[in-house]
Amino acid sequence: MKIAQTKMLQLSKYNFFYKLLLLPKIIGLETAIWIGALLYLAILHSPAGTHFIICPINNLGFDFCPGCGLGNSISLIFQGEIYNSFLSHPLGLLALTVLIIRIIHLIKNNWSNYGKHLATNALS
Repeated sequence: MKIAQTKMLQLSKYNFFYKLLLLPKIIGLETAIWIGALLYLAILHSPAGTHFIICPINNLGFDFCPGCGLGNSISLIFQGEIYNSFLSHPLGLLALTVLIIRIIHLIKNNWSNYGKHLATNALS
């Protein structure tokens, strides 16, 4: 019975969901949040869509919100509409570039720290 349980635990380490849960630990929580936000803007967000948003500036009735415009701009860049992205917010391309550089920087730092952690635990 105990052998079956340990074998199941060993198999669970190779499970997709187990690896998915380890992702924030390996790349860092901030990196996982930024990647999730960019994936949302790339896949799910529709700048032309009408839906309830929690933006206080937009809910007060103003037509332009810099934060919403930046999100719409990045989403339009992912859709290949660079001109409309620039019309939505002129700094959208710069913001996307900064976010990608930040993600790369965080992954490099967290990956090297995670590797040191693994090497320390392997020796003890």
